[in-house]
Amino acid sequence: MLKEYKGASDFPFSYVGPDLAEGAMPAVLYLALSAKESLYEDPFCQPVKQLCQYPLRVFSADLPFHGENFVSKGALEHWAHHLAQGDDVISSFLDKLEVAMFDLLTSGIVTRLGVMGLSRGGLLINHLAARVSQICALVSFAPLTDLSTSKDFGFLSLCPIIEKLNLASIVNAVCMKPQRIYIGNRDQRVYTDRCYAWARSMVESAWNQGIRSPHIELVLRPSIGRDGHGTSKESFEEGATWLSRQLLL
Repeated sequence: MLKEYKGASDFPFSYVGPDLAEGAMPAVLYLALSAKESLYEDPFCQPVKQLCQYPLRVFSADLPFHGENFVSKGALEHWAHHLAQGDDVISSFLDKLEVAMFDLLTSGIVTRLGVMGLSRGGLLINHLAARVSQICALVSFAPLTDLSTSKDFGFLSLCPIIEKLNLASIVNAVCMKPQRIYIGNRDQRVYTDRCYAWARSMVESAWNQGIRSPHIELVLRPSIGRDGHGTSKESFEEGATWLSRQLLL
């Protein structure tokens, strides 16, 4: 059953798992589309189903221009339109989410926190991890790493806001956290090569900071779905299991 939580920040989360009255426990923030789609609709909810086997909660939230009165397929067009007007809706969302995560972490609800994101959600959870030091591990499924390569954002490739939002800008801030990334071997939506370059840059950054065996894993599987951008049930379940192990150590 979908449950709601609003803490001191008044940011609306939905969650599945044990009731909050059962006390503090590990938690995962999962971002994909709207909270309802992320937590309950196939195929997006497949990693959530896997996580529900463990003693933890899975939180989610509506991404910008997702949820009631919006169509998820058109959301990135809205993002691009606002960015073109100088309105950084992505950073504004992250600002609110960062405050809300601090509330979760200090309210006695969450012990250890991991994050998990799909496509555009992968972009957002990495930016969040760069801001919130308590995030201990990440899983990204077919993450959007470089907005300038996206069909929706290509016309903004030279925009300073895009440079700030590309994951290359936060490599040093996230490379020390254990991370697993899944992507198809020919993803033509977010591009496999871009994802590989981003993963490699994190490994190099961690190495340069003294980590001789960086805990950053990239899993390539045969591409499926439109533009090779789909994620298999196997990858969803494997990534969720890996994240649960990081949280339940």
